[in-house]
Amino acid sequence: MAEGQGPDAVAAALGHIARGRAAAGATRPHERIVFTHLCVADDPWHIATATAPVCDEYSEWLGVPPDEVFLAAGDAATAPGRVRELWEAGAETVVLRPVGEEPLAQVRAALEALAVLER
Repeated sequence: MAEGQGPDAVAAALGHIARGRAAAGATRPHERIVFTHLCVADDPWHIATATAPVCDEYSEWLGVPPDEVFLAAGDAATAPGRVRELWEAGAETVVLRPVGEEPLAQVRAALEALAVLER
């Protein structure tokens, strides 16, 4: 699934997929990959500034207000929680697309908080 769609959209899409697979008699596993933008920072102003262009672009594309575009954004404790929300909705793989300064540091902070990387 494309960026900007949150847990509710993931769950809804999986319902459509399950019905289609059942109707088609599909038996092979279906991989569930969700892309999301990531912005890890302690300063809410920095997050808002860095993500505003992304929210504007995706709100137009998705047909939703900018504040409804889903992001994994916040401090090093909050942003990873947004990734967990996608997993809990049924995503198997979440692809992080960092926005803003120091993209590798952002990804590292998120992965460490998610306990994906060894500390």
